[in-house]
Amino acid sequence: KESPAPITFIHGKAGCGKDTAYKIMEKYATEEISRFAFADYLKYIAYQAGWDGVKDEKGRKFLVSLGKVINQYNNNFFAKDLADDIQKMPGDKVITDLRFPREYHTVAKMLPHERIVLIKIFGRASDYGRTTDDVSERDITEDDIGRCFDFIIYNSGSYDEFENNIKYIVKELNL
Repeated sequence: KESPAPITFIHGKAGCGKDTAYKIMEKYATEEISRFAFADYLKYIAYQAGWDGVKDEKGRKFLVSLGKVINQYNNNFFAKDLADDIQKMPGDKVITDLRFPREYHTVAKMLPHERIVLIKIFGRASDYGRTTDDVSERDITEDDIGRCFDFIIYNSGSYDEFENNIKYIVKELNL
């Protein structure tokens, strides 16, 4: 590879296609890539508390409430765990759920020598993403993180168009 393996953050509202984007990246990548999500740690705790794994309105409210409680106690808990896990893995990494500027800043600070790529996806938000006013569903702006997004995708067309946009990113990043 010509450049170091990037850490790619994907940002967008619920249902916009973040996990689908990762699956497409994985499909077209020539190297193995690893998926990470801040919410995976939250979901693990939620399962331990009896959550059934369903992300309907009740399940999402539970996850949001649980995340808020944990973040009030230690607002970098999820980001620090994720950054620690990223350091253990070789190769390309994709974080599929950038929701808060502090998550980006914590990971970037803990991994100062890593090449970071930011992707923002607009469109196709689920009903939950369109109707909630929770802070986890607000858009992160370039001002919030202090840098530009490397790629912005509008997921408002066909699946094939979305796939082609992600395929282009995979090629550009030499994944």
